[in-house]
Amino acid sequence: MRTTNDKALLRERVIDAGQELFHKNGIRAVTMDDVAHKLHISKRTLYQLFDTKESLLIACQQKAMAEHQQQIRNIMAETDNVIEIILCDLQLNMKEIQKFSKEFLNDIPLYDKLRENIRQHRKENKANALEFIERGINQGLFRPEINAEMVYEVGVVIIDLLVEKGYYNTVSPFEMLSSSTIAYLRGISTEKGIEQLNEFVNKYKSEE
Repeated sequence: MRTTNDKALLRERVIDAGQELFHKNGIRAVTMDDVAHKLHISKRTLYQLFDTKESLLIACQQKAMAEHQQQIRNIMAETDNVIEIILCDLQLNMKEIQKFSKEFLNDIPLYDKLRENIRQHRKENKANALEFIERGINQGLFRPEINAEMVYEVGVVIIDLLVEKGYYNTVSPFEMLSSSTIAYLRGISTEKGIEQLNEFVNKYKSEE
């Protein structure tokens, strides 16, 4: 008989396996049979943990979001540099997107709960992003005349376009950032902000 801890550990294994299969093969192509087979468990055991494929999909998404938020908290514990935090967040997003197959990205619009979770996550992220942009203005990093909400929305369009065009499959996260978001941020930054952007770029290059 499995203990509560055993069930929790198995649940995490199922989520990890689901993430791997969904990201690699797309959502529609993956069945609960595939997940059970990958873990060498029975379908009955799997359905005791997740009653539908969509419930597993949502659990996978929630875990990915929680891990991303924890990484951002870790970065914020190490630096109060607004530009570095924003760029590290974007860099993490780029790295995560690189794990996704074209099939997975194409399947996302077909799942209402998944799309709603993404919308809610973006809404929460927007509030945080606007706060960082305003903080950057107050710190003299971003030009005072910019409209924070417009800056955010244009940034989102840039990221969406990179994903739509499939650049994540052909260039590194840093190349995507330097050719798009970093170039965009230079346009809204003060001299002080540009200096910090350059520091971030040089720091990243030295760590590669």
